[in-house]
Amino acid sequence: MSKHTPGPWTVWENGDDEIGVDDLYQNSVCTVEKGETRMADASLIAAAPELLAALELLLSARDDDGAICPSGVVVAQVKAAIAKAKGETQ
Repeated sequence: MSKHTPGPWTVWENGDDEIGVDDLYQNSVCTVEKGETRMADASLIAAAPELLAALELLLSARDDDGAICPSGVVVAQVKAAIAKAKGETQ
């Protein structure tokens, strides 16, 4: 599997009929026509790097028995990634 473009990714909206997602270097990750569903899709796409990082961090937060025991920092990162995926601000 190839590596993905590193985050953070951001959602943008122009005055015309497009919304899109850009990476850290403002390279387009995707561009679509405007619409409520499309904005929700763009928010989810833009959150992909943070969601991946949060899930990897969550899985690494294991105790000696293998149970997942996330710290407050891990929980905060997971909540922030979920909020970004939903297009919400925290």
